[in-house]
Amino acid sequence: MRGRVATSSTGEDGLRIQDLPSPRCGAEQVRIANHAAALNFPDVLITRGQYQMRLDPPFLPGSECAGVVVEVGSAVEAIAVGDRVLTVSGVGAFDDLPSACAELHAGRTIGKTVIEVRQ
Repeated sequence: MRGRVATSSTGEDGLRIQDLPSPRCGAEQVRIANHAAALNFPDVLITRGQYQMRLDPPFLPGSECAGVVVEVGSAVEAIAVGDRVLTVSGVGAFDDLPSACAELHAGRTIGKTVIEVRQ
C-alpha cells in the first residue's frame, strides 16, 4: 500500500509518498480501494499542526475518500465486496487502501462513516 504521509507539520511540504504495511481488516471493518480523496481546509490545517486535533508526525492525513470495497470483515453484513462507498474517516484517507477501515457496528458506524453509493 502507498500513502501520502505527513512527515512533519509543515503543510504540503511535509507530505511524502511512502510504501506502508497493509493492516488486516477486523471483523467489523471494510477496506476500500481509494478512487478519489477530498482535500478540505481542515486537512490543510492538520498537516500544519494548526487544527484543534493535533497529530504527531508521521501520520496519514485525509478526512474523506470514495472508492470500491475490496475486503469486508466477518461481522459486516450491510456492505459487500464491490460496493461503491464514500467514507468520512477524519484522517487516513490519503492512501491507496484506506487502512483506517471504516468500523461498522450493526450497519451503523462507530467514529467513522461509510455510506454506500447506489447508481
